[in-house]
Amino acid sequence: MGITDSNLKDFFKQTGIALFILAIVVLMIFNSVSNLDKKQEKELEMLNSSNQFEQEIVIGRVYEITSGKNYEGAKFVYYYQGKKKVAEDGIAHYDESLVGRFFRISNPSEDNHLTLYTDYEVTDTIKIKNAGFTSKTKFKFDISTGKYIPYKKFQ
Repeated sequence: MGITDSNLKDFFKQTGIALFILAIVVLMIFNSVSNLDKKQEKELEMLNSSNQFEQEIVIGRVYEITSGKNYEGAKFVYYYQGKKKVAEDGIAHYDESLVGRFFRISNPSEDNHLTLYTDYEVTDTIKIKNAGFTSKTKFKFDISTGKYIPYKKFQ
């Protein structure tokens, strides 16, 4: 009832096959993730190098995250040529923390689909105002000081 050489050989053979399959799966996952990152980097480089984009930065504010059977999307508001518009774009992962935040979007035109670049968040209030959004002063009550603290909320 002890461990024999043939039992050890079978164990190592089975373990080796399992480790080999696991290594292949890990490499496939890593390859697909790195290809996605490269694609996003190319899109951002193209976006940043575009003269038209540098002249007018278009910013969108996410107001809703949608999720379906095979789809996650972000609905966002943006201003183009002085008009408020609404659009939706697919996102990689469902993330409620995107709601209320501002991101760069591809330049709108009549022909193409808008792309929301969630990797490029815009926090500069001057850029946000220049993109057409207005700010409203709101107040939060601070329990520790007993005072109302003003803060800006963009609409």
